[in-house]
Amino acid sequence: MAITEPSLGGFPGVLESLIYDGARRSFKGGATIIAEGNVGDSLFVVVEGTVRIYARDERGRELEFGVFGPGTLFGEMCLDGGARTASVEAASRCVCSEIAYDLFRKRLAGDADFAFYLISMLIGRSRSATESAKDLALKPVYRRVVEFLHRHAVEEDGKRRLPTKITQQELANQVGASRDMISRILKELTLDESIRIEERRITLLRPLPDRW
Repeated sequence: MAITEPSLGGFPGVLESLIYDGARRSFKGGATIIAEGNVGDSLFVVVEGTVRIYARDERGRELEFGVFGPGTLFGEMCLDGGARTASVEAASRCVCSEIAYDLFRKRLAGDADFAFYLISMLIGRSRSATESAKDLALKPVYRRVVEFLHRHAVEEDGKRRLPTKITQQELANQVGASRDMISRILKELTLDESIRIEERRITLLRPLPDRW
C-alpha cells in the first residue's frame, strides 16, 4: 500500500530539513522501532502517528517514559558508540524519518541553528528526567497516581476523565510502581467514590484525597 507523504508544515525549519534528508519508514502499531541494549547507527524523527518509549529490567518490569507524537527525535543516545538505553515501539501506525549518524554529525558541524535546537531539546529532556527522578525518589506511589490522573484527565460531559483506556499495568508503568500497588489504590479510590472505572476508562468523580 502506498504511504501518503505527511505534511511537514508544522515542524521547525531546522527539523524539517533533517526529516527531508532521512529515509522515510512506516511502522504498524506495536512494531518495535529500536530495542534497548542494541547498538545503532541512526536516529529517528516521528513524522506522523505516535511512539511509546520504555525500558525493562531483567525481571521484565517496565518503566514507560511516555507516548510521543510528531516532531519527537529519538535514538540519539548511540551517538557516543554506546548501546541504546530504551526501547521504542509504534503506539499507533506511524511514519518516521531515519537519519544516519554520519549525516547527523555533518548537520551538527555545519548548522549552528540546528545544533542550538538539539541542545535546547536535550536540556528539556534532562529537566524532565530530573523531575521524574525526584518524583520516584521523594513522592509516594499514591501521590504519583493522583498527579498522573489530574494531569491527563480532560473535561468530557461535565466530568473529568482520562481520554483513553488504560490498564492497571500501563498505569503502573507510567508512575513507576507495581501492578499490585496500583490495583490497591484504584480499589480504595473506587470504594471511596472518588473515581469510577468503566471499560478501563477512569472518571474523576470528586477531588481526590490528599493522602491514602
